[in-house]
Amino acid sequence: MYSLLGQTPLHIASSQQAQQSMIILMRSPNINFSLKNKQDETAEDVARRSGRFHYLFTMCHEAINKL
Repeated sequence: MYSLLGQTPLHIASSQQAQQSMIILMRSPNINFSLKNKQDETAEDVARRSGRFHYLFTMCHEAINKL
């Protein structure tokens, strides 16, 4: 699911600092963290630029790497 700007729901949640939405989306087994929007940014890039919840991506990546 993309908007006209190539934003995924995770991009949008990251830009709006919607922590609970980010967590729910990140827990989806079908989430693709590498998708980029029209500005060539991943949702993690957007989170780093937009707010304080970018650490959720680090936690998620660490958990995936332990599997």
